[in-house]
Amino acid sequence: MGVVARKEDFKRIGKDGHCFDLVDFSVIQGFNVPADMTISSFKEKLTEEFGTPVQCQRLWWWARRQNNTYRVDRPLTTEEEKLSVTTLQRCNGDHLELFLEVVHTLSLPKWPKRDDALVFLKLFDPEKSQLRYVDSLYVKVSWTPSDVLHKLRSLAGFRGSESIE
Repeated sequence: MGVVARKEDFKRIGKDGHCFDLVDFSVIQGFNVPADMTISSFKEKLTEEFGTPVQCQRLWWWARRQNNTYRVDRPLTTEEEKLSVTTLQRCNGDHLELFLEVVHTLSLPKWPKRDDALVFLKLFDPEKSQLRYVDSLYVKVSWTPSDVLHKLRSLAGFRGSESIE
């Protein structure tokens, strides 16, 4: 069984009052796939399910942190995509939980570079005591929040000059 989370699954953050992690795998539909199916073939199955062309798909590993939350760790390598689902499951402790990034370009850029990071943004509204997922953003690790403040405001739905903390 493989579970693939998408950005759409992050919208559940804070909705039920208890899920503050990026994703709650218990509510995501899994895929039954033949044990010998390669990840490359599995991506074709994802195309059928979600309508995302294979060339626009990038699958990522999840990393379980010490506090039992999950974070997107790194994209699968070309070599890992040639492996069977079963082999990849064994590499990850007999379960396969992936993040499907949809890249809106026909040629995926080589990523990650040493100085790139994919960050996932959440917004806490203190008046409502509510946390919600906003979006993800590629940044350079050398950047500071002020380097992307305009983009952060835009993604969170604030005006360009509006103050955020």
